[in-house]
Amino acid sequence: MRGGALQVITKPVEEATALVLAEKAGTRPPLGQEDGVLEVAYPRKGWCILMQGGLFWHQVTPVVSAPEPRITCINSYQSRRIFLGKTAFDGKDDFTRYEYFGAIDDAGVVPLEYAIHKAWRAQTVLNMLADGTVPFSEDKSMILSVLDHAIAELQQCKHSIESVENHSKDPRKKEEWDEAAALRAKGLRL
Repeated sequence: MRGGALQVITKPVEEATALVLAEKAGTRPPLGQEDGVLEVAYPRKGWCILMQGGLFWHQVTPVVSAPEPRITCINSYQSRRIFLGKTAFDGKDDFTRYEYFGAIDDAGVVPLEYAIHKAWRAQTVLNMLADGTVPFSEDKSMILSVLDHAIAELQQCKHSIESVENHSKDPRKKEEWDEAAALRAKGLRL
């Protein structure tokens, strides 16, 4: 195969994004090894790489020619243990960002898929009331805490969906959203 190389920039995402945008704008020379660009080598057919794509700026160069069709599989995983953040219920372990889905899926798919994801997280919290995690007690604080966290998860979901939808009503936000979506559609990930 000619082309189709996976390139990863081994710098913090913010720094890497600035480098890529400068390159795309033509204000700097093409990125290279001195900029932290690592080209992943696949020794033979059947090899793969596993990485947390949200933590590294990455792209694939265009495939110029290949003897067979290329297969790309992108898996997304969510821990069943949703309390792996810095503190229980803080939501810092959920890297799912509603605003990134607009350039990936159809507009009719994104809100429901995101709501299903957040509903699953809220359900996991609420199950603490049914599975014995929260003990019977005259102290209602634990029950109220579980309810507050489930409500917060769903409110955050509602806010995210409304905020992105409202981007189209604010010309500046719509312009930023359209620009980011256009870059992602060209294979440029922010």
